[in-house]
Amino acid sequence: MTHPAPPVHGPAPVAPRRRPGRRAPGPWLDIAVAVASFALFTLPVVLSPPSDAHPLATPLLGLLVAAPLAWARRAPTVALALVSAGLVAAALTGVRVTPFVSDLGPALGVAAYACATRLPRRTALIAVGAAAAVVSATDLVALHLWPDRDQDLVQLLIAGAGWFIGDVVRARRGFAEALAAEEERLAREADARIRAEERLRVSRDVHDVVSHALSLVAVRSGVGRVLLDDDPEQARAALATIEEVSRRALTELRAVLAGLRDVGDTAPGTAEPTLDDVPALVASVGEAGVDAELRVAGDAGYDRLLETSAYRVVQEALTNAVKHAPGARVRVTLQRVRPLVVVVENTSPTDRTGEPLTGSGSGLDGIRARVELHGGHADAGPDDRGGWRVRAVFGPDVPAELTEAPHTGARAGQQRRPDA
Repeated sequence: MTHPAPPVHGPAPVAPRRRPGRRAPGPWLDIAVAVASFALFTLPVVLSPPSDAHPLATPLLGLLVAAPLAWARRAPTVALALVSAGLVAAALTGVRVTPFVSDLGPALGVAAYACATRLPRRTALIAVGAAAAVVSATDLVALHLWPDRDQDLVQLLIAGAGWFIGDVVRARRGFAEALAAEEERLAREADARIRAEERLRVSRDVHDVVSHALSLVAVRSGVGRVLLDDDPEQARAALATIEEVSRRALTELRAVLAGLRDVGDTAPGTAEPTLDDVPALVASVGEAGVDAELRVAGDAGYDRLLETSAYRVVQEALTNAVKHAPGARVRVTLQRVRPLVVVVENTSPTDRTGEPLTGSGSGLDGIRARVELHGGHADAGPDDRGGWRVRAVFGPDVPAELTEAPHTGARAGQQRRPDA
């Protein structure tokens, strides 16, 4: 049986967003960009060259401008330098590598984009700025060397636009990676918090089971020791109670520890206790010398985790009564409405046959923690009759008094043990 994880305080755990895996584009995309740049912008000039141009000048310089784009993402600085060199050589020699003014084309912008996405921002800004400055200054020089070749500063704008777009993409990518890392961290913390609360829940269950069983065993073993010679029948009854309590405790411990195993099935009889098991619990403390009575009002049902928590509250309160008030009369009241209210109260013991057992006080803290997990509250303290009262409300409190009509049915089990 796999037990549900307890509620987690604070914000709900944030599950990391699953993004579809994005594979980096292969080198074929870079080659395609380089081929497209040459075919769309240089090839028209090669097919219709100026009459005064050398036939190899345009294709060679066009390749020098376009070919570096094939490895722009792998070596952005080298690609930017070669593209800039090709544009500078074309401007100084008066050779056109595109049919537009100042050899307008995408090459310098693509190289600047690659630098902005692959290099640190400062490095990319310096590299792109230097390349744009050199190419623009060369265009101004070429304006005087070749006045018939119209020149302007369009390459400066192309480089700036390429760097800006690349910088935005790089920043967005970095933000997405940081967000994914933060979501993963939050998911790990939420998982650790759930595991910690589950360990705490298991430790409380183990404390309640062991404390209750050992308290009953200690009381009944003392009775058996005193009556062993004078009343063997009562001594045997005490030993039978010890055996029954021990077996029940082992069964409950198996149920608690089963929640730590990642299995789908567990052995029969290891289900965690619910409110239906409270009558047997009340009856068991009667065998330890406590005059116990159970009263139930209402018949509302609750989820299994809440019922288990309520059972543990009753168990811990009865354990405290056995340990600290042997001989007292105990009344357990369950108000099975919404919210569920559990009250365990005992009167001053009329006959103390021994010293009460000492405890650490952690049981009451466990009661409060269990109830708070379900949005309720618990209080414990002396009442006005000199006894002790534990009250737990599993949810928002209600002003109405508890309905104390006794329950007569299968749930009540053994309501009173006058022979205890």
